[in-house]
Amino acid sequence: MFNTAVISVLTSLSVLWFLFRRNHTKQVEPRDQPSIVPSSRPCGLPDLYPVFPRDGLKGNTNVDIIAVHGIETCSPTTWTAYERDEEPRGRKINWLVDDDMLPSVVPNARIWVFDYNSRYSRDAQEVGIKDLGAVFLRFLWDKKHELGTRPIVFIGSCFGGILITQALQMAASESEKYIQLLQYTKGVIFLGTPLRGTRVKSPAEWRVFISAMWDANHEPSTTLLEDLGENSSNLESIVEAFGKSTIKHEIEIRCFYETRTTQILNAVLRRSVSKWSKPTKIMLVERRSACLDCHEQIPLEVPHAMMNKYRGPDDGNFKLVSGRIKEIFQKTQDIQHRTKEQLTCLQSLSRNYREYKDTNPKRVVGTCEWLLGHEKFLKWRDESVENLLWVSADPGCGKSVLSRALVDERLLTPKEPPAQAQSICYFFFKEGDNERCNAVDALCAILHQLFTQRPALLKHVMNDFENNGVKICNMFGTLWDVLVKATTDPDAGQVVCVLDALDECEESTRKALIQKLGELDLTRHEMRTKTKLKFVVTSRPYENIRRAFHSAVPDVLSINLRGEDESEMIKISNEIDLVILDQVPRIARARDIPIGKDIEEILINSLRNMDNRTYLWLHLILDEVRNTLESSEGKLNKLLAEIPSSVDAAYERILNRVTEKRLVRQARTLLHIVVSAERPLTWREMNIVLAVLEKQEGKNCNSEKELELDSRDAFKTKVRNLCGLFVSIIDSKVYLIHQTAREFLLSEHRIGTHFDHTRTGDSVWKQSLLLEDSNRLILNACILYLLLNVFETDPLEGMDEYRYCSQHSFLDYAAKHWASHFREANIREEEALLESILKWDPILGMRQ
Repeated sequence: MFNTAVISVLTSLSVLWFLFRRNHTKQVEPRDQPSIVPSSRPCGLPDLYPVFPRDGLKGNTNVDIIAVHGIETCSPTTWTAYERDEEPRGRKINWLVDDDMLPSVVPNARIWVFDYNSRYSRDAQEVGIKDLGAVFLRFLWDKKHELGTRPIVFIGSCFGGILITQALQMAASESEKYIQLLQYTKGVIFLGTPLRGTRVKSPAEWRVFISAMWDANHEPSTTLLEDLGENSSNLESIVEAFGKSTIKHEIEIRCFYETRTTQILNAVLRRSVSKWSKPTKIMLVERRSACLDCHEQIPLEVPHAMMNKYRGPDDGNFKLVSGRIKEIFQKTQDIQHRTKEQLTCLQSLSRNYREYKDTNPKRVVGTCEWLLGHEKFLKWRDESVENLLWVSADPGCGKSVLSRALVDERLLTPKEPPAQAQSICYFFFKEGDNERCNAVDALCAILHQLFTQRPALLKHVMNDFENNGVKICNMFGTLWDVLVKATTDPDAGQVVCVLDALDECEESTRKALIQKLGELDLTRHEMRTKTKLKFVVTSRPYENIRRAFHSAVPDVLSINLRGEDESEMIKISNEIDLVILDQVPRIARARDIPIGKDIEEILINSLRNMDNRTYLWLHLILDEVRNTLESSEGKLNKLLAEIPSSVDAAYERILNRVTEKRLVRQARTLLHIVVSAERPLTWREMNIVLAVLEKQEGKNCNSEKELELDSRDAFKTKVRNLCGLFVSIIDSKVYLIHQTAREFLLSEHRIGTHFDHTRTGDSVWKQSLLLEDSNRLILNACILYLLLNVFETDPLEGMDEYRYCSQHSFLDYAAKHWASHFREANIREEEALLESILKWDPILGMRQ
């Protein structure tokens, strides 16, 4: 940093200098009218042109690579390095065009560069990210006939990656016009791109300041830097939208990040200035900023300036980067060659695994370190001998948040990155959800992810699929054998599977899965298989699961947060403090009635001083603070004094907000349906169920239109008012907040004949629902719906089944699952509900 004397002198000089310049220099263009006219200075002309083959022609190439440089540089300088740092330095190596570099790894590629004026310290344009993104997109559009239908991979060095992100996101917002560009963009390679900004923005602005003071003709500008600060809201919105586009358009992303620091003042200031300062080394672009969630993250052991420069074909970093580019094109080719039968097989394995994962919140930076820094986790992650890690912890300790972080943030990559991309597959179990409580579905989801990431491995399932068809999706042993066989393939690379909440998997297939994990561990230690398959499994620390693991894998590598080491619990408590420090200010700013800084501090200190805290408890309490209308210190202090001391108490408080008898009945009905549904109902299905049960004369209705259904927004508000945070709607489906919420509500035995919402005490709602009653209620809704007149006046006959069900939203669920609810409801012969069932299903009546 500058010493005080130097800063004082510079500040004084700056005032005099800018006063002088204001009176002796010509007026610049207004900031709200950015100039994107190509500059005539060197490296300033925007241009997109091929650099290989050297004649600029397509030749025998059939794919395109487009490289975009970063700030304060241009081509070919930015892609060029010497063989050595010391003299003699050897030849200059441009890894994009030299015959033994990228052209030798992807020999069928035509390689382009996009040059633009990226300067900010001198000869700068008043132009921002959006304007440059528009310029780049215009050049891509102008080359559409040359690019044609050839696969494209972009390479973005530093700021160049942001430019690519902006251009592709603009194309996605006008997808009809740019559909061809999006369709044939197969991948993006980010080389140290500050996708979430960088700490170096302020020192870079100092360079602009000093450059302007040194020479009036330098024409510096900070416009390009304005959105590059840490946690820039503009960058955040661009990157979030781009991330969604990559999923929609199946664009492969590879993020490379630096692991060595840069002396910051030398990087952004002239040597004549930086020699006055003390050397300060920082990571110019931190890993969190350089990487996108849910995509591979690869470390390069170099400072920022060498992320895009390589010293020859044997340079390890060049092998990693060029290898990933080659993999993307190879994957594209494998996908193009899929047969119709392979596509059918892949579709049959498909599950909503991404949706299941994303129902869990993201972790706060700095949390989950109780596992990520644990020596056993690091041993499992970095060594090839251990293939199984079992992580157990009590409810509410953040296991599912941890599992999502392992997947999204690619925290499973070994310290030494593998030569081939690592494949991460996952499944989040959920008790009570028939699509998520079975190990067979977990294996289907894992295989679908593996074959999506590694299309060439699909061949390993085809013989079994040809013999069994879609029945293979119910064959646990066959699916497991396919997984082991596929991951033994030399082209598989390392495959890591995350299984979350194994305790919520139904018992029979859970036992089978643990047994197979034991066999895999045994064959690994006996060196009888070359599979690079690894598993990390989370669960509650139940004794039956512990026995199953130790029976199958006597020396299973495990981390038990409950009582293994008191220091681990202290780490959890410290991490909850981090969440409080992160979330309370966010809530304070986002509330309709903002909270002042002084009250914010009181909230933080009060929450940090409470005992017996868990992640789940904190989540519930923060929702109390978020939704309260109070804002004064006294009233918020009263709220804090009444904060529930346990998760159960928090659940009671949430549900006890509703006191009107009619609303209590509606809330109870909704909870009955949620706990007993065979799968999570969509908001519209739940809307219909509540309306049918409310009407109770649904059998006399003609159609759904007569049920007086709520609109989507109205229904979401209704659910929120009835049940608060206890029930949420995520991706249009209705969920309980946590598995403990279901356990809180259900009782194994009938406590009384009626639910008494006027009862006082600590447990009005706890264990207030009997699953038999819940099944009876949803069964009633199914039958009443199936008796709607519309199914007699407008039957399915002659219509497409999918289209018919889309017109009748609850039909698919009611027709498929009424029988299972009938079995669970224990209906007696004398009950009126049985008469309705027999009326709807005369065949069942004949059997009776």
